[in-house]
Amino acid sequence: MIVGLILSYANGGLAGLGGAALGTIVPFVMLAPIWRMDPRLIRAGDIKLYMCIGAFLGWKGVLLVILYGHLFKGLAALVQLGWFQVEKRRATDGAVLVAPTHTPAALPIFAGTLLQTTLPHLLL
Repeated sequence: MIVGLILSYANGGLAGLGGAALGTIVPFVMLAPIWRMDPRLIRAGDIKLYMCIGAFLGWKGVLLVILYGHLFKGLAALVQLGWFQVEKRRATDGAVLVAPTHTPAALPIFAGTLLQTTLPHLLL
């Protein structure tokens, strides 16, 4: 996060530093209340990862990364659920299957960041 703030200051002066600082604050303000209500919905490490991304992309970029990351995470959860249903139908020998309980968030966040940085025309 510090590297993102320093690079933003080096490239944009105080305006760049302000945008980067706002990019680190916005994910915390948006996602920390959700984490406080139920830590199973979003992990504290995910919030810190979004804050680091915000230091590099600014507040507009990080908002879209949050959107894309959650969309990818939802798709991953649907795939896991479908996979579980297929395995449940195959398990005719009485095997006990455990339903997926958590979708790892680092990969969807990475995919959202990659989408945002490779398609910059989608910025707000």
